[in-house]
This record gives sequence, structure tokens and C-alpha cells, in this order.
Amino acid sequence: MSKKILSAIVLLLAFSIVSVSCSKDDDNTPDTKKERKVKFKAFTSDNAAISIIIHTNAQGDPQTLTNINAKTWESPEITIPSSVPAINFGANGGTINPNDNGKLTVQIIIDGKVVKENVSNGNILSATTSIY
Repeated sequence: MSKKILSAIVLLLAFSIVSVSCSKDDDNTPDTKKERKVKFKAFTSDNAAISIIIHTNAQGDPQTLTNINAKTWESPEITIPSSVPAINFGANGGTINPNDNGKLTVQIIIDGKVVKENVSNGNILSATTSIY
């Protein structure tokens, strides 16, 4: 009798694992099986400026932009193919007065929707985010 109960428990656990792993994924992760229309956006508080931007380009390689010296930066829309497994974005900057605290926000935007965002606070600012 205990073998029947144990077998039933094992079967129930196996079914539970399969049904959970096969259930519909309801998170907001973009579909990685198709091309993605991607934009990158970074912006600071009024007392800070962006100095460096690093983002994934259309080939999946990192692209670095220096001497930005702006409060807001936004890329043109980039088509990134499904063969690129990860999209990364980061920015560095700082406050105009080194004794102040500022804020830097970076966003990855896919099909017009912000899908990832990260924030840095302080007088030296560095924020990065990624999606896979």
C-alpha cells in the first residue's frame, strides 16, 4: 500500500512540475524569437549630466559614446535581430557640483514600451540594465 501512495505522490509531483514549467509566461519580457525595435534613453536630474553611454548595437556588439555632456540622451530606433541574446544599456555621469546628490535613470524601450529601467543616485552616477 505504501508503494502505491509513494507512486501516486511521485506522479503528482512530476505532473505539477511539468504543468508549472509549461504554463504561459505572463511577465513583460519581450518575445526574443523575433526582431526587436529598440531605443535607449538616459536622463538625469537638473543638477547632473551624462558623460558616457554604452549600449548594444544592431549587431549585438557594445557601442560606446563619450563626451555626451547632456541631461537627456536618446538613441534612434535600432532593429536588433533575434540572434542577439542580450541587450545592454548603461550610462555614467555626475553632478555639476560634486557636493550635490543627483539622479541618473537608464531605460531600454522595446516597441514603444519601457521594459527595463535602473536608477543611480549620488554625486558620481553609473546605471546599467540588461534584458535577455
